[in-house]
Amino acid sequence: MRGDVSVGPSVVISVNGLTPANATGTTPAFGGAPGPGGYAGGDGAFLLVNLATDGGAGIGPGGGLGGVTATSTAPGGGTFFGVPELRPLRGGAGGGGGYSNTSSTVCAAGGGGGGGGAILIAANGTISITWRIEADGPQGSQSSAPFNACGRAGAGGSGGAIRLLANSISGAGTLEAVGGAVGCCTGGNAGALGSIRMESFSNSFGTNVNPPGQRVPSPGPIVNPVNPTVAITSIAGAATPADPIGYLGAIDIIVPAPGPVQIDERTTDVPSGTDVEIAVKPKLDGAPVVQRLTLQSGDCVSGTCTTGLSIDLEPGSYIVEARATFEAP
Repeated sequence: MRGDVSVGPSVVISVNGLTPANATGTTPAFGGAPGPGGYAGGDGAFLLVNLATDGGAGIGPGGGLGGVTATSTAPGGGTFFGVPELRPLRGGAGGGGGYSNTSSTVCAAGGGGGGGGAILIAANGTISITWRIEADGPQGSQSSAPFNACGRAGAGGSGGAIRLLANSISGAGTLEAVGGAVGCCTGGNAGALGSIRMESFSNSFGTNVNPPGQRVPSPGPIVNPVNPTVAITSIAGAATPADPIGYLGAIDIIVPAPGPVQIDERTTDVPSGTDVEIAVKPKLDGAPVVQRLTLQSGDCVSGTCTTGLSIDLEPGSYIVEARATFEAP
């Protein structure tokens, strides 16, 4: 924007994720909603109601694994996944849901906290912060009986991302992108820190920055000159919607039957030879299935590559994610 930006006294700009509702003796806990640009937490298991013993993994490339009954493994906290430049700008991943090892009303597990969101503020003047900007991940929700280990609380979501660009950045306020704490009282793991980046010719901002973040001596481009994309285009022959909502924990596609399911993906501006990772995460009761495919030159035309693979799925609900990691020239 033109001019200056002031986050003045008593002003809080928040893109925090949300703590899910606690489990009850009749209701399982679902994963918490993310902040804008983040990813939802995993659902909690409730053997008595949803017949699940293992919790669901958090959504997002750094989503925490769900709790596992067989090994009494607590759910994993969400972790932030992104490059230091925060281009593209993404929020944090969700924490995993807890496990439920006994068919009892006191054994409903908690859900994972949603990941913190992502925010970019760019100005050609001064950004002055005397209060707060926060992109925190919350803690996971409680089980139906917090002190009974048969139902584990959910894990915390990860912190999100804050990126500031200006001629100068000043103030003694607070910038925060922290992960959610361990859920009470037989809880999952805490969420990891997010990422903070300040880019300016002059920076006199104070030390209330958590994580400490990066202070870059000049503003960079707001977006990458080349913007690579990786997208799931269809599942079992059904096209994915233009605005998918699966990352929020909702349903985008209903597959007619379990068994081998074709998953097709498309990349743009991703070089051939790159490995694309496709992860299929059960909403409950199962570890993520991860497969990789390599983009071949024959798959690509004018910077766009199309390919796919088949994964054998049991009955249930799943989150499907795709990502590619490569070094830009």
